[in-house]
Amino acid sequence: MSIELKPMTQADVPALMNLFQLYLYDMSKYMHWPISEGGRFEFDENIVLAYFQQADHHPYFIMSGNEIAGFALVRHYPYDAELIDMGQFFILGKFKRQGLGQAALKACLQRHSSNQHG
Repeated sequence: MSIELKPMTQADVPALMNLFQLYLYDMSKYMHWPISEGGRFEFDENIVLAYFQQADHHPYFIMSGNEIAGFALVRHYPYDAELIDMGQFFILGKFKRQGLGQAALKACLQRHSSNQHG
């Protein structure tokens, strides 16, 4: 399955915040996070906002055609700038089990390989 990594801009923050709720929902089956009385997963929004404020943070939509299929939040590891950290990675349910996540991960690794940074 072909995918595209589309770099996000500041205008994409609201869409990412919405998708982040779905990511937290998926992760809650492993992490057992509680949901708030308002029906949302509470989290420190600065975790997401850092991807739009720091030069070594790279937010991407994972696109399948013209449709958002998920997101990848890639950064340089805080304690070793030579290492790349996949902060968060999410594929929407309807795109799972089609090889899209694997293709997106491979694209992230290729885009951020160490030989491109130095």
